[in-house]
Amino acid sequence: MSNASPADPKTIKEEIVRKLLLQFGRSLEEATPQQRYQAVAMTVRDRLMEVWKASSEQVEKERKKVVYYLSMEFLTGKFLQNNLLALGLTEPYRKALAELGISLDELAREEAEPGLGSGGLGRLAACFLDSLASRRLPAVGCGIRYDCGLFRQKIVNGEQTEAPDYWLADGFVWEAAQPEEYPVYFYGRVVEYVDETGRLCHRLEDASKVLAVPYDIPVSGYQNGFANTLRLWSAKSPGFVDLDAFQRGDYLRASAEKESAETISRVLYPNDSHNAGKSLRLKQQYFFTSATLQALIRRQKRLGLPLPSLPDYAAVQINDTHPAIAIAEMMRILLDEERFSWDDAFDVCRRLFSYTNHTVMNEALETWPCYLLQHLLPRIYMIILEIDRRFRLSLSSVFERELAETMAPVSFDRVHMAKLCLAVCHKVNGVSKLHTELL
Repeated sequence: MSNASPADPKTIKEEIVRKLLLQFGRSLEEATPQQRYQAVAMTVRDRLMEVWKASSEQVEKERKKVVYYLSMEFLTGKFLQNNLLALGLTEPYRKALAELGISLDELAREEAEPGLGSGGLGRLAACFLDSLASRRLPAVGCGIRYDCGLFRQKIVNGEQTEAPDYWLADGFVWEAAQPEEYPVYFYGRVVEYVDETGRLCHRLEDASKVLAVPYDIPVSGYQNGFANTLRLWSAKSPGFVDLDAFQRGDYLRASAEKESAETISRVLYPNDSHNAGKSLRLKQQYFFTSATLQALIRRQKRLGLPLPSLPDYAAVQINDTHPAIAIAEMMRILLDEERFSWDDAFDVCRRLFSYTNHTVMNEALETWPCYLLQHLLPRIYMIILEIDRRFRLSLSSVFERELAETMAPVSFDRVHMAKLCLAVCHKVNGVSKLHTELL
C-alpha cells in the first residue's frame, strides 16, 4: 500500500468528519449512526479504490490471464471490518474512532449484509475470491446484483415470519457502477441465411432485449496491495416507459416492459414451483453469463489479442450447474457473431471452461424442460442439440452407446446442465476427492 493515502489516526479522523460534511451536510454530533457508518466506510473505500485501480492497471498492462468465476451466489458477509483487516487498518481505525467517541464494533452493526447468497455455495465462492486476491491471482467473480436477498427472518409470537430483504435500501458504499451495458436477448425466432462467403449462418430476430449493467466491488487480498473484482449485473429495460400508453392513461402497460426486464435481478432464487418461476430462473442464469462473456470478449479485443487465443488470457469457472448455459452462449457468440467454424468454436470452449459440481444427487442436478429452453432461448437450444448430437457420435463403444441416454446432455425431453459441462469442459471436479470420483 505504498501509494495509498496516509492512514494515521489523525488523518482518518479528519477524513471522516469531512465525509460527513460533504456527503450529508452534517457534523459528527448531528449525524445518524447510519450516516456515521457510511462516512467511515467511504474513507476505507477511498483507500481500497487506490489499491484496486493499481491492480487492475497492472493486470491489463501485463495482459495477465484472468479467472472469471461464474456463480449465482456470493455470500460475502459484511465488508467494513473485512476490508480493514485486509488493508491492515483495523487498529488505526479503531483508535481514530475511539477518539471520536465511536465504537468500531457498534458502527459495523449499521452495515447491511449483502443479500447475494444463502449458503455453502455462495460462501465458498466468496472465499475463493478472497484467496485468489491474497495470492495475487487475477480474477473476476461474476454474479447478479439482486435487489432482495432470500428474506429477513423475524420471530413473532413464537413463529417465523418472512419479510423482503431490501439490503440496498441505504445504498451500498462498496460498489462502483460502471458506464457500460450489454444487450441480452430472449425469445424471438432463429433465421438461417447464407453470408457473402457462402457460409450458412444464423441470427435471432424479433427478440426481447434486456440491458445488463455492471456494478464492481473491489475484493482486497490480505495485506498485499492487490485487489480483484466482484462484478454484479443488474437488469435494466432499454426503454424507461411507453409514453403512448402513459398518455392514454394506461399506466400499468406503460411501465410493463420496464418491470418485466428488471424482475430478472429482483430476487435471489425465485420460487420455481411454477412455470413463471422456472422461466425467471433460466432468464437469470442466461442474463449474467451472457453479459459476462460479452465483457470477456470485449477485453480480448481491447487488448488487441486474437479470439482463438482467448483461453490463454481467460479461464471461465462454472460454480455448480447454474451458470452452465455459458457454454452454449460462448458457442453462439463465436459461431454467429465472430463467424468461427463449429470445430474452432468448440476448441475454444473446451479450453476455456472448467466446472465444479457441488452435489451428485439427482434431485439437485439442474435440468430444464426442452420446451422451455426452446421457447426462451431458441438459438441456445439449437446449439445444445448440436453438442448433444456430436457427443453421441463420439461414443464409440457399444457399451457407451447403450449408456447414451444417461450420459448425453439432452435426454428424456430435458437438458441436463451437469452433463453439458461434462461433455465440454476441459477440467471437472467435485468439492472433495470422493465427490470427484463419484462424478
